[in-house]
Amino acid sequence: METDNKSSKNINLKVLCLQTNPKFKDVEYNIGQAEKTLSKYSQKDALDVIMFTETAFTGYCFVSKDDIRPHLDQAGIGKTFEFCSNLAKRLNGYVIAGYPEL
Repeated sequence: METDNKSSKNINLKVLCLQTNPKFKDVEYNIGQAEKTLSKYSQKDALDVIMFTETAFTGYCFVSKDDIRPHLDQAGIGKTFEFCSNLAKRLNGYVIAGYPEL
């Protein structure tokens, strides 16, 4: 199949992926570590997307529903949302983070 280069557009995105080693169930510490790591970046870096690994702020080795319950966030509410929302505004980009949701 041939493509028409005149109608094709290249999209260039600048993506930052942050792999962490979270302390299990210590959301505040893990967010603090992410803040420290990302503090060197600003809007001048022109990051389009900042992406965290799945459950980067809670860890993921929960043994039951009761074990994870204290760490659940509601969509649009909670520590992970607050951090990601502020980061997106500060860096003027999109932030992607997996979190356990209520």
